[in-house]
Amino acid sequence: MRNSSVWFILFFIDVVIDLFFVFTKNSEGRLFSKTLLMPLLYLAFFYALPRWSTSAFIFSMAIFFSWLGDIMLLFDSKYPILFIVGLSFFLIAHICYIIFFLTIHRTEKPRNGSSKWVALLLTLIYVGMMLYLLWPGLGSLKVPVVIYALTIGLMLVSTLQMGGKLSTDMLYYFISGALLFVISDSILAFNKFRQSFSFASPLIMITYCLAQFFLTVGAIRYHHMIMKTRNWFSSGR
Repeated sequence: MRNSSVWFILFFIDVVIDLFFVFTKNSEGRLFSKTLLMPLLYLAFFYALPRWSTSAFIFSMAIFFSWLGDIMLLFDSKYPILFIVGLSFFLIAHICYIIFFLTIHRTEKPRNGSSKWVALLLTLIYVGMMLYLLWPGLGSLKVPVVIYALTIGLMLVSTLQMGGKLSTDMLYYFISGALLFVISDSILAFNKFRQSFSFASPLIMITYCLAQFFLTVGAIRYHHMIMKTRNWFSSGR
């Protein structure tokens, strides 16, 4: 993690700068600040891992498609079609996160059956409530928004069901990241399709940046754990 510390510091400096531009409504400045967020997080992830694996590549693709989504949403007020394009990129990013979490499910002990069903039920209830609130304002975007909502709900469920060999702090990072992502997207959707409100933009960015940070730290810790386990077995202990 030490090798990536400088990139995490630069990431949070850029978060502060981007929030300043949000508050001052400096759209030109955000072309640089928001565009730099995910590349800095990617560099933090890249330099934290001495060796890469398939799961690390999948996680890096989630960061990459999030970056493309960020760029598209910078211009969606001028070109509304870019909102759908950005939504599509974030949809792919969430699918990458889901695939990454499924790789963990294959190698770690799952939670008991009752916990799985409770997590799924609570997530479906939340997604259903949000869609009910947003439905009148979705217009022609009903189908893509429903698909997106179900996908991010699945991403949250995939983290809530993790357990077994994962340490408590690792679960904390993954679950916190997924929850914050859902909150960020919920604020964005409510502000866009239901009722706009003050401070929506900074709240969206704060929760989004924290979500990506927590997920990245969790992924780094997970890959370090895997490498230590493999080294332990290869040493013959």
